[in-house]
Amino acid sequence: MTEQAEVSFIKNQGDIHFTYMDSGLYGKYINDCRLLAWKYVLDNYPINTDTILDIGCSYGSWADNYRLLGFEKLVGIEPNPEMVEKARLVFDEVDCAYVSELTGLYNTIAANAVIIHILEDIQVIEFMNDVRKCLTDDGYFLWSVVLVENYTDGQEVRKPNSCSRFLNKYRHFADLAGLNIICEVGTFIKPKRKDKLEWLAYQDLIKQSKLLRSVDLSGFSEVLFVTTRRC
Repeated sequence: MTEQAEVSFIKNQGDIHFTYMDSGLYGKYINDCRLLAWKYVLDNYPINTDTILDIGCSYGSWADNYRLLGFEKLVGIEPNPEMVEKARLVFDEVDCAYVSELTGLYNTIAANAVIIHILEDIQVIEFMNDVRKCLTDDGYFLWSVVLVENYTDGQEVRKPNSCSRFLNKYRHFADLAGLNIICEVGTFIKPKRKDKLEWLAYQDLIKQSKLLRSVDLSGFSEVLFVTTRRC
């Protein structure tokens, strides 16, 4: 356990629990965009909505989103015990665990802004491989990452508890882990002055993201990957 404790996502687990709910109007804008991206995916792909497994569910901040999107049963895993207790108030089931400890199979698995907190490349691949093992043959794994090319002025950024990588790296990691990328969907566009975000700008950005979403990733600051397991 000594070696494992040095892995970033284990060492930092107590510090990673901030969500869009902690960011005021900016957080609401991001969440609205993400919901539109998820709806776009659900409208275009045969994703099962009976049950969803949310990896790194924190305190259950996505519970209302999943309900709005039509998911019937919400299952979460979260390594932070304090967050688990809160998540159990809004999810149907929550386990204090890492994905590597799961044994069941799921049709739909999500990891919202989770992978960026895994600093080591090899651990990202192992994480994806562990998720693949939990997917049914016809299941989908949806996961989001920031689009470095637009979000950080084109540079990879490594912080104490997060790491932003180029999309080609994530594509390569997914391939090594045995995941097929079905599509890549832009979620939100980063405002140039988020501290001065006005309601009009909010609505304009929502409209712009809706228009761009089905075209390409230009302008987007985050990408939602839709993947399946390679059998």
